[in-house]
Amino acid sequence: MPTLNDKERESVAIGAAIGAGCRPCTQYHVRAALKAGLSEEDVRQAVSEAEVLRIQAATSIADFARGLLGGGEEADATLWYPSEPLQALAQVGAATGGNAGPVLDWLLPQARGLGLTNEALTEAVELASMVKKMAGEFFRKDAERALERETAVASVGASSCAQAPAENEGCAGVPAAAAEPVGAPPRGC
Repeated sequence: MPTLNDKERESVAIGAAIGAGCRPCTQYHVRAALKAGLSEEDVRQAVSEAEVLRIQAATSIADFARGLLGGGEEADATLWYPSEPLQALAQVGAATGGNAGPVLDWLLPQARGLGLTNEALTEAVELASMVKKMAGEFFRKDAERALERETAVASVGASSCAQAPAENEGCAGVPAAAAEPVGAPPRGC
């Protein structure tokens, strides 16, 4: 039986979608969060929590790589301490979606301090792992299409730049939003 309610699950899923960098997952879970009863402000907060954590995760792994090369320099990416369970759950989702194990090691005690149980945190990590897996599938499909386009372009002697997706084509078959800024990069995960 699920430990997390629908609002909590969608906070985790938004975090995981952003942590994994997946547009269709983010689109789906933002909408699902609003349907589950999260306010727009709650969703904005989950997005912000996930954004900061994704940056922290990238900084952490880059610092690790620099350390492997003998460098002791570390970039400054300050992680926000969650002050409520929904914030912590969004961060757990983002840490899982972004493969940020060391950040998760720091975050789980913080989440427990906010009253989240091991069962709830386990469920959050499992849910975020599923979102991350789906994001990987979306990306794989995008990569296959891009490679097919590149091959088609190269075979007719055209330029080697990949062609942008059709106007109504989005990431992995998800329709693109109606209004894309002029000159925006092709949509993708």
